Amino acid sequence: MTIKMSPEEVREYRMKFPSKVQDIVRAEMKKEAEAACIATSEAFAACAKAQGLMVIFRCQEVNKAWQDCMKNAHPPGEYERRLRALWDEKEKTFERTNDPEKLRKVMSEGRVEHHKY
Repeated sequence: MTIKMSPEEVREYRMKFPSKVQDIVRAEMKKEAEAACIATSEAFAACAKAQGLMVIFRCQEVNKAWQDCMKNAHPPGEYERRLRALWDEKEKTFERTNDPEKLRKVMSEGRVEHHKY
């Protein structure tokens, strides 16, 4: 299921997040994509090792396959969906605590703090 967001909504959510939180989400997505594309990554590494300096010319197809795999590892809109989910969870934290200082701290650390009731 993909969440449809207008460009204004995407900008609004991106502006609400510190760049550290965006970097965390990007890093998680990159790790997942690398794990999904390990076969094409190894194929490119083997081609590059075998071809040496000619890697630029002789491994173009393998490199293209690896790039396509990395691009298609996540569906379109996944980044925005994860940011929205993270923001919604942070808003719930704020609603539970009603403490703006705690929310700022949680936002700056890039994590959600769960309460024990």
